[in-house]
Amino acid sequence: MKHWIAAVFLATCLSGCASSRGAYHGEHLVIPFIEELKQWQLFQKEDEGFRSNMWQQPGEKWKDTYAVSIYTVEQPDSNEKNQFINNSQLEHKRQTMDAPGQQYCHHFDSQQLEHPKQADMQMLYWRTQCQVEGAVVAEMLHLMIQGNQSFYQIQKIWKFDVDELEFNLWKSRFDNTFICHQGKQASTCPKSDN
Repeated sequence: MKHWIAAVFLATCLSGCASSRGAYHGEHLVIPFIEELKQWQLFQKEDEGFRSNMWQQPGEKWKDTYAVSIYTVEQPDSNEKNQFINNSQLEHKRQTMDAPGQQYCHHFDSQQLEHPKQADMQMLYWRTQCQVEGAVVAEMLHLMIQGNQSFYQIQKIWKFDVDELEFNLWKSRFDNTFICHQGKQASTCPKSDN
């Protein structure tokens, strides 16, 4: 089962938070503040076109993980073709991410969720659960959003049967994760406290 969690993470290596530094006018990923992450271990990775933040509960390693990845879309003036992902490509990514669970779990459930802020965004939002010998051994929340400037991938992983209260707390956080646009006439971004 360790291989399933590792394969899912390696295949979908997530993480990275968009931040509102200075007077940046453009697209931002808005994620609710999560106080408990201050106590978790943070792993960061940055490469050309990719930023990743992954938090793990101390001493738990992959057992309790939250990750956010941002993949930058090529700019229109570059020689490269834009890297926009359409709905069928999002669905293909989901199938790729679900494949290890379908292979290694005795029973694997992948359930589509409705996102309350989906109206004008291309996104996929789903929950997966892995059972081995009748016991839940892993649960995950997944959110993928295609923006105009970047592709965003967010995951919460529990390598155990998470209780309903904690699951709903994290689901609420995912429900309140969205893309906003700063600098437009009618900005969709929350007002800054600065």
